[in-house]
Amino acid sequence: GGEYYFPKPRHLIRPRNDNASSELKFLLTGIAPNELFTKAGQQAFNTRKWLKIFGGFGAGLLGVTVLAQFFLGKTKTPDKKVVKND
Repeated sequence: GGEYYFPKPRHLIRPRNDNASSELKFLLTGIAPNELFTKAGQQAFNTRKWLKIFGGFGAGLLGVTVLAQFFLGKTKTPDKKVVKND
């Protein structure tokens, strides 16, 4: 082995080059890269903090949108003009 092998077979301590493949990343971390980023993202962003920040803005925007539906397209009916033929 040498320094590249850990007690587990094919478990690398450090990559030999900078071009790490998905398989190498899996061997180094023990988890697939997409699962790693998904779990890290869920832990970082799955809090209710974003709801506190954007919840009021979203509720206000929804309220304005619903209220605007009652007023859009409502115009005064034009006065009927009688055309006189001479």
